[in-house]
Amino acid sequence: MDNHNFIGVGGLLYHHNQYLLVKHTYGEYKGQWILPGGHVNPGEHIDDAIVREFKEETALDVHPRSVLALRSRKRSDTSLDCYIIFLLEYLDGQPASDNLENDAARFFCLEEINSMDNIIELSKIIINEFHAATLKVLEKSTTYSPQGMDPETLRLYL
Repeated sequence: MDNHNFIGVGGLLYHHNQYLLVKHTYGEYKGQWILPGGHVNPGEHIDDAIVREFKEETALDVHPRSVLALRSRKRSDTSLDCYIIFLLEYLDGQPASDNLENDAARFFCLEEINSMDNIIELSKIIINEFHAATLKVLEKSTTYSPQGMDPETLRLYL
């Protein structure tokens, strides 16, 4: 059983009316499209972490504009992971897979995203809430309850 907390970051990049996603190659999200991101290194600021992770996973240069959402998930009695999602500004580059953690990186329009079966629920929720211009403050969501998970172990703030 893990006895530590984990901080991760994800990024929402909306560019030319499309959203960037990567297709995961490992873990619980293998084969799923997801917002790019990853772990925060010890001592690393969260905004630096999302810039680094985005460059590593997509080859794109970005600038973090704001925090869009925060999700907290209790993994055990002694372990918690916290995932912070940023709104990003495109600076430079063409999307490219890192061929390690993901095997594809590309932009999708909202209609494509909403018709996809292989996108994780959290990414779809964040994209749709952003698109509807409803992400204004970080409040606890009462509607996020993934199938098969105990809602008491999970918190999502939008």
